[in-house]
Amino acid sequence: METPQGGVVTGDGARVDHHPPNGIGKGPCGRSLLYTVDTLRRVGAYYLAADAGAHTMSLLSDDMNLLFEWSGGRHGIHVAAAPDSAVMLSLRGSTERWSFTDVHAAATRLRPELKRPVFVPIESKTFYGSETHVMSYGQPSAPTKIKALILPVIEGDQTYSSPDLAGFTAYMTRTVGPRLRDYYDENSFGQLTDVSVDVFGGNAGPTGRPLKLPRHKVADYYFPDYDPARVDLIRPSLTGTETVQFDGRESLVLESAPLTGGLPAKTLTVPFFAIGFRRDIDLYPAQIKFVGTEKLQFEVKLPDGMSKTVTLVFTAKTIDIADDGQVTAKLNDLAGYLDGVMAAAETVSGIASRAFAAPKVVRIAAVGLQFGALVVTFAGTKTVGGKLSVTSSSATLAGADPIGLASTLSGTIPVTNTFTLERYLDVATLLAQEAAGAGYNERRLSPPSAAFTGGALTTSFAISDRFGGPGATVNLKSSSGLESLFTTSKTVPNSATTKNLKRSLRDRGQLYEDAFSAAVQRLRDNGRPTDAFKDYTAILVLPVEPGAPNPFDPNAVLPSELWNVTALFRPFDLRGAEDITTVVDKTDKKVQAQCAWAAIFMPSGVPDTPMIIHEVGHALGYADLYFQEGYRDELSYLGDWAMMDNHPGEPHHCGYHKLQSRWIPDGASTEADYARVFPLGLPDADRTRTWELLLVPLEVWRDSLVASARAAFAVGANTPVVQLGYIDFGGDGATFGLIEAHQRGARFSHNLPAPGGGVLITNCISWTLDQRFATNNFYRRPVQWLNPANVLHNAGDSFDLARAPELPVKGMTVEVLDTKLVEGDANVYRIKVTRKNAEFVDLYFENPPVYYKNPDLWVDWPGDNKPTPRDLTPTYGLGQPTDQGQTVYVPPTGVEKHWMVARLRNRGQVKATDVKLNFFYFEPPGAGDGQKPMEVNNLSAYHLIGSTTQPEVPGGNAAQLVLQNWDVPAGFSGHTCLLVQIEDYRIPEDSSGAALGSDDVWIANNHAQKNVDKFEATKNSPYAPTEFDFSVRNEGVGPEVAYLEPDGLPAGMTLTITPPIQTIPARSTVRFHCLLELDDAVIESGCANDQRFRIHAWRQDPESSARWGGVEYEIRPRQRTQATLSGTWDGANNVVFSGVVAPDPGGGRVRVRVQFGDHAAEWKTTSLQSGGAFSWAGAAQGDTFIAEAVAWFDGNRTFSSARSAPAQAKHPPVIH
Repeated sequence: METPQGGVVTGDGARVDHHPPNGIGKGPCGRSLLYTVDTLRRVGAYYLAADAGAHTMSLLSDDMNLLFEWSGGRHGIHVAAAPDSAVMLSLRGSTERWSFTDVHAAATRLRPELKRPVFVPIESKTFYGSETHVMSYGQPSAPTKIKALILPVIEGDQTYSSPDLAGFTAYMTRTVGPRLRDYYDENSFGQLTDVSVDVFGGNAGPTGRPLKLPRHKVADYYFPDYDPARVDLIRPSLTGTETVQFDGRESLVLESAPLTGGLPAKTLTVPFFAIGFRRDIDLYPAQIKFVGTEKLQFEVKLPDGMSKTVTLVFTAKTIDIADDGQVTAKLNDLAGYLDGVMAAAETVSGIASRAFAAPKVVRIAAVGLQFGALVVTFAGTKTVGGKLSVTSSSATLAGADPIGLASTLSGTIPVTNTFTLERYLDVATLLAQEAAGAGYNERRLSPPSAAFTGGALTTSFAISDRFGGPGATVNLKSSSGLESLFTTSKTVPNSATTKNLKRSLRDRGQLYEDAFSAAVQRLRDNGRPTDAFKDYTAILVLPVEPGAPNPFDPNAVLPSELWNVTALFRPFDLRGAEDITTVVDKTDKKVQAQCAWAAIFMPSGVPDTPMIIHEVGHALGYADLYFQEGYRDELSYLGDWAMMDNHPGEPHHCGYHKLQSRWIPDGASTEADYARVFPLGLPDADRTRTWELLLVPLEVWRDSLVASARAAFAVGANTPVVQLGYIDFGGDGATFGLIEAHQRGARFSHNLPAPGGGVLITNCISWTLDQRFATNNFYRRPVQWLNPANVLHNAGDSFDLARAPELPVKGMTVEVLDTKLVEGDANVYRIKVTRKNAEFVDLYFENPPVYYKNPDLWVDWPGDNKPTPRDLTPTYGLGQPTDQGQTVYVPPTGVEKHWMVARLRNRGQVKATDVKLNFFYFEPPGAGDGQKPMEVNNLSAYHLIGSTTQPEVPGGNAAQLVLQNWDVPAGFSGHTCLLVQIEDYRIPEDSSGAALGSDDVWIANNHAQKNVDKFEATKNSPYAPTEFDFSVRNEGVGPEVAYLEPDGLPAGMTLTITPPIQTIPARSTVRFHCLLELDDAVIESGCANDQRFRIHAWRQDPESSARWGGVEYEIRPRQRTQATLSGTWDGANNVVFSGVVAPDPGGGRVRVRVQFGDHAAEWKTTSLQSGGAFSWAGAAQGDTFIAEAVAWFDGNRTFSSARSAPAQAKHPPVIH
């Protein structure tokens, strides 16, 4: 069973074991109870174990100490208890009297020496269904309305002395409202003009002053500043003439433990050296070339005190490394060569015995580099006596530097030269982390820092920014030979935050709830309806600060608008935040507001309108596009080109988000019907494809520009005039490219990075996908910029997408042929796009609007397939089914055969052969990282059902059905998520062995997912509650915070989620418990009232929330039925199973699963007769003496499905 903290308590034979969640620094613990544990339950913070029959019962603490034990005798003990309470009722069978026990009080009294947690009841959150829903999954059509409400607040220690909010409201109405309206009017090209901003207490709700928060300071809701965990190594009392000396004999062992909930700690042994070299190499083939004229001269002091001048003379040598597979052998070759060079130099300089040991040559992988860093280190041979000291090196180079000779790393460093010390230690700690398995995607330490101040040298080894946070530590485990570096050390704990979360809103929910509850109370106090917030799409919590008049700033407050308020306490820059969430009133939990909530500020007395514009973008469904810790720093981000990246300069939304909102329509996405988005299709097999487009910038559009642009460029009516070029990357369209132009807008985009604008090319992931996409555990945004160093401005400018620093596209170029100013304000580009011919494989599954309702994956039950089990019934066309297909029939015993069916297609021209598909299920259904994104062969959160190999998937987009047998076992819940992914395939070769096509265009579309669940809510009266779990997986390297939100919960239904929000440790799964209740007074039985809603997981990022997957549920209110079944077997070997479905459903179908002896079970179908009776009769199989059966009524529009208990029919006694 799961513990409240996310761990697991298990019983195995006589043992009970507690496995805490990862990352809390505690290992598993357990004990033997000396009897076989049959039942295990939680009672508050304690665990109750019992044997079969409850003859012996034991109460255990969280750390598995035995608190006390009962003996129930032969009658046993009956217990009534709940996991969220520390009390229980017990009945000893022989006494017939119930006893009340407070287990926490009893445990404290009986075992006071043991440390026991006081149970804190688990919080829940209840959502109430409604007829209308402000927020929805994405945008079903182009958004046409924004209704925002500002909740003015002051912190507890502020004083607001103006009589009301009249001046403040006038200021907001004059500045924020029109600016927001103008922005979205210009961005949507006039489609989104219904934009309003109300001020609560001003022009909305009862007139009054700002709402007062219960906390003294707004900063009390915030994370503090970030200070990483570190160990400081200190050498005091220095004059500045001393040196630090390393020659390789030294030892430094550090332990680096990530934040609580992160990855396990690692022990790092830092290597030292007398002299070293580093060279960064980007692409393969990597070449290390000595032309034969290179030299390196340095001074060396030997352990015996003698000084020598050593000159390394490098003979001609070239080492070419083609790929990763050659690295080890080639670096060994380089090490042997360099050892020979050093040995020869030592001999020439008169060193009698080797002073330098054989070199170590290491390749260190790095972000953004194919090869990475080449590191060469030489240590001294002596481990006692004086140290080998290398100083004053100089290099002679004829051309390229082969190993980094010009920036030699010497082990003898003046204490005042902290820059050189940092360079040296950076290489040393990188080597330590590589050796410990903490590669570039999991670095545990930041580059070391050194400072010489006040006569002391302080060298710091800090936790890396990615793994720093509460609970993170860096400890000195041991050291030797480092007296010249430090004589004392100090361990500094991590501050109570992470690098990403510093100065961000920690208690978002509490801030929103405090402001909302204060507003609702004001409505209540003034006799106003408390549902006044139901129509708002965004609610903005705005701390009121003093206005700052400025006659030179039109956005500053006017003297007539001024209000009197004391200053807001600002210990640091308070970051804003946004969440799509439901906020609940503290007094009446039924008063709720589900919308986009945000915290915004008015620094220097001026509202941060650009931030408001950005947060409203989230309300429209837009994702953040900016870089933050944990994201790939080798990729390029749009920065000042896009509002959802960097908002202060008020740039327009990028093409991706305008396409998402359908402000730029794409027609049918064909070359014949493209509206303002021209499709640039996949390459042809035998010809280069070329398109010419007239590209209008995103900041301006009028329909008249079509004719005017064609006239300006003197081109025909067939030349597309568009705002986006859509690059088809293949498959289902989940990943695509965009070509877009930018310029200064009429009122916005006045601070673009290139004042004249230009043409940008981006790589995009569909907004319908909620998964995180990562490479080597570093994430990417849905939009990444491909040509940051080559924005296209003028005629002749071109960009080869294969030259993109990352995410390259082979064989495609974009060139500007000409530019012209059209209609006086539109700088239109005439561009040519070329895509070279190629043959390729492109296997894919469909990309549906809701990614977890993929119609290319479903369940089939072979029981009604005819004439063979592989003749699927029913059959589905393209785009169907959007639910799971057929019901999962769970057998009473054994297994029941089902098919998982995948519909696979290949858009390429070349067939794929031996295509292997893996089929998985996830139980219970849920969200989060169901797989390591972009690493589709590592599906750690799923359970493998099986694998099927399809001999051939031809090109040409023809659908192929792939069937995988799924033996559903008895006891299976029937509620699950399904997934199929392509693991492997082959490309056919010609007679010479050459492949007939290129590899799959984009493997991210090589999986399909189905998260659709159905429940029957049954009633006599009232409806029985429906309970289910929702799981969320975090496959990342650090903890994440997630919460659940229903989408479209129907009126008459309430959904209670326990707990409402959880922190999920790295590479872990948590469960939320859901309780769905239906109100008889609102919901009537019958299929006309079948309802669907969704539950989405949301991940809290530092400044926003991000949707993280979901499940769709179908609720079918029905009258409850029961099915009974009995069997007979007569002397003529006729077997009859008959039964009744009650109350009489008035007809319908019953399936009877019949199994004779050890023979395979078969399903028989019969119809209900008058009174709900049904029967099946058949001849017994000759070699059997027992038949077992179960009946399953399918249900109908009014009555629920029902399954009988198993029934038996036995062969009559044989009379001899």
